[in-house]
Amino acid sequence: MAKTSYDEKFEQELYDFFDARLPDKIYDAHVHISRDFMKKNGYEGEPYEFFKKFTAKYMPRKLSGALVMPQISISHTAETLRDENRYNLDLTKRENLSAGLVVRPSCSVERVEQLLSENPHIKVLKPYLVYAEKAENVEETDIDTFTPEWMWQLANEREMPILLHLSHYKELLSHPANYGQINYFCTKYPKVKLVLAHCAMGHNVEMLRRGLERIKGLKNIWFDCSGSGEAAAIAYCVRYFGTDRMMYGGDFDYGTFFGRIYSYGSSWHAMRPTPERDKISGYRPINNLQDCLLQLIYAIDAMALTEKQVEDIFYN
Repeated sequence: MAKTSYDEKFEQELYDFFDARLPDKIYDAHVHISRDFMKKNGYEGEPYEFFKKFTAKYMPRKLSGALVMPQISISHTAETLRDENRYNLDLTKRENLSAGLVVRPSCSVERVEQLLSENPHIKVLKPYLVYAEKAENVEETDIDTFTPEWMWQLANEREMPILLHLSHYKELLSHPANYGQINYFCTKYPKVKLVLAHCAMGHNVEMLRRGLERIKGLKNIWFDCSGSGEAAAIAYCVRYFGTDRMMYGGDFDYGTFFGRIYSYGSSWHAMRPTPERDKISGYRPINNLQDCLLQLIYAIDAMALTEKQVEDIFYN
């Protein structure tokens, strides 16, 4: 990003603002650690150390804990994903963090069960749409193509969460296949704690609102607000499900990028710096971590949440 577009003074002002507003204890419920990402961006050190330095620079609180997962990649083979999961399990065990296990439909159920038994700090199963089987367009595939029945059965038996990044990018939660399968699986497997990442991909607020109407009776739904660039999306999730079902997430390493995702019409767009935008007078984005944290505070203020409710989101 061009130096003229970078507003370091504003970042410092936000740091001071966050210092006055954030609770003492914060748990980050959505972190990805990737060795490849760090190398591609010129960082040769330990990726988790970079994460800690980045978070400390932009957030005036030391994290009280975090859920850490490997980075998602469509280029993963069975071998490379196994290696990333193993690296992540070693890291989270060493740092006393919770681990998310990235799973694909083709994973051996027996092997996944073994990993869960041997690594009690695995707290979440993390499927992802890029691992969908036989999908012509992974962005428009159905949930069961990348989160098949065996994952639900396993999570139900262990009463553990599944962290789900929704597909059907045009309609998101309002797509009949999405809310239909969420209702089906959450009803059939009531001990699964389904966490809908990024406010159920609520990047378009109206698509989110319509979808929330379709799942509002479910008792085993949670949300994280990682990467959520619209305060209204956070507010709607809280309105329908309460603060005890919303969790803060910084979405590292996506949180390092400049810009945010915003809603317009029936669509949504990820606005990031480009040479053309850098020439626009007044175009001064901030990193996604701070931008989304700002949106969260806007939502907290708009809903007039109590101190206890704020603590529910950030830690409880």
